[in-house]
Amino acid sequence: MTIAITGAGGLVSTALARRFPSASLFPHRALDVTDAAAVRRALAGFDIAFHCAVIGVDVAEEQPELARRVNVEGAANVAAAVPIAVQFSSNYAVDVVNVYGQTKLDGERAALAANPRAVVLRTSWVFGPGGANFLSKVHERLRRGERVEAIDDVIASVTFAHDLAERAAALLESPGLHNVVNDGALSYADFADEAARIVGADPQLVVRVASTDVMRAPRPRHTPLVATPPLRGWRDALRAYILGA
Repeated sequence: MTIAITGAGGLVSTALARRFPSASLFPHRALDVTDAAAVRRALAGFDIAFHCAVIGVDVAEEQPELARRVNVEGAANVAAAVPIAVQFSSNYAVDVVNVYGQTKLDGERAALAANPRAVVLRTSWVFGPGGANFLSKVHERLRRGERVEAIDDVIASVTFAHDLAERAAALLESPGLHNVVNDGALSYADFADEAARIVGADPQLVVRVASTDVMRAPRPRHTPLVATPPLRGWRDALRAYILGA
């Protein structure tokens, strides 16, 4: 079984590379997923492609044409190039309020249309080793005694990258759309409060703020997902991440 990972170098692709150490990695600079011919050449002979290349929320709002090329056309190109393609999507496709959410929803449809064996995984707020996002780093900041601003008016699910990679591996022969998140609904502030508790930091370091105070693009306010079968609860996953359990 030969495996390719596109968009290598990010949080999800790093977890997948740990799960599949023999996989071939294609970072953004090595493969333009918007070039269908280049994708066909690069992925020829591979059995599976995990498609992780993406334009994120705020950049998508600023550059919608680029977001559509990467998040939609790129998804279709990768799905069409291999027998099994795994497309990573987002809870933002559930309640579309921004460009990113629309392109992720359209990317789901494009991947499924391009390949009947495509596997689409909706996930949410991924955290884990190597991540530079708030969720991946907040425990380190709190441990150092830093004050952190955490959004409390947006509720969704979180996903430990390790758990995402394990469930992705288990769903390779299950085409269609699946939710993959750790169990439970929460805000960034709830996550930060729990991180503070785990590392023994002063809970007063967590300052609750509104999403409009710190985010450029709008976010959907309530998009929790439920995995089937359920993954472990988000608090257990966070503890495992912080303590290396």
